[in-house]
Amino acid sequence: MSSQVNKQPAEEQTREDPGSPNPSESSSKLSSPLTGSPEQIVLSRLLPSTALEHPLSAINHGSSRPGLFKEIVHNKFVLGCALFASLGGILFGYDQGVISVTLVMHHFNSRFPQIDPALSGVGVASFWKGFLTAMIELGAVLGVLLAGFIADTYGRKSAIKTGSMFFIVGSIAQTCAYNFITLLVGRFIGGIGIGILSMACPMYMSEISPNNIRGALLCLEEFNIVFGIVVAFWITYATRLIPSEVSWRLPFGLQLLPAVIILLGLALLPSSPSWLASRRRHDECLETLATLRQLPMDDQSVRQEWIDIRVEADFHRELNRTRFGELPDTTWSLLKIESLKWADTFSKGCRRRTFVGVGLYFFQQFVRAHS
Repeated sequence: MSSQVNKQPAEEQTREDPGSPNPSESSSKLSSPLTGSPEQIVLSRLLPSTALEHPLSAINHGSSRPGLFKEIVHNKFVLGCALFASLGGILFGYDQGVISVTLVMHHFNSRFPQIDPALSGVGVASFWKGFLTAMIELGAVLGVLLAGFIADTYGRKSAIKTGSMFFIVGSIAQTCAYNFITLLVGRFIGGIGIGILSMACPMYMSEISPNNIRGALLCLEEFNIVFGIVVAFWITYATRLIPSEVSWRLPFGLQLLPAVIILLGLALLPSSPSWLASRRRHDECLETLATLRQLPMDDQSVRQEWIDIRVEADFHRELNRTRFGELPDTTWSLLKIESLKWADTFSKGCRRRTFVGVGLYFFQQFVRAHS
């Protein structure tokens, strides 16, 4: 009888209460991963021991962050890199602004009678004016299609360099044009560069920026687009009365300056950590990340961001492997993957999102929001 009496309380103590937390579950949530597990091995090698002993300390410490302006000032090196990369927006805005004024210059119409209503008629001149203006956007369509492949295969900096070279060639052709065909070809080639830069520059800026100031730094791209339009208006206003073809050739030639600055200054910029991780260059990724944050490589925040970037890169690599299968790391294979990704944007699951994104940008240009 006594054994039965003693056994009953023991059974009641071990009986689980549905409303009470499971001791094993609560202890597993508070404790670190088991020694020898993959998580423990990675964290023990990449993070200091204090981060493992007090996992909540970093979270509590990060709750009191300084303001946005202080964060931007604190990341001076990233701010400088973002300002330099945003020069691509000036090229886009300047080209939009310069063509709108040169179209009505007397010496420009004399050189290209196709757009002069007095020589070609109002209807024909209006058509060629619209076609000349649209050539930059037509080239940009091709540039955007190429930008993703170049940025993923050869790097974000290589994509910016390629876009700058296209823009320089197109600007030279426009500045030296003596017939209408050369002018059209020059604007189309320049449009390819603008398309590449419009995609590669914001991509590079977002991947080098910390999460808490990324949106603010990306606003520099839009600011420089509008700034480029304003600069083009004032330059063409100043040159419009020059009694020679310099009145329109000089504004076209001046747009070479920011493109050359971008091309020459890219050597001073660090590579994108995300792209380095996607190419499995993890040591360079950590070194670049420490340079961008102006912190030592063994800093806890740098190590944690490095881990997050590596995990994201591995996730996308596995996603591509699941979607496209095992493909050799060749240019043709990467081009095939890029084409299939573009096709996915019009698949049944992504069609609405694609139309929403395209529609927003279409109507932004349709109502001339930049003007």
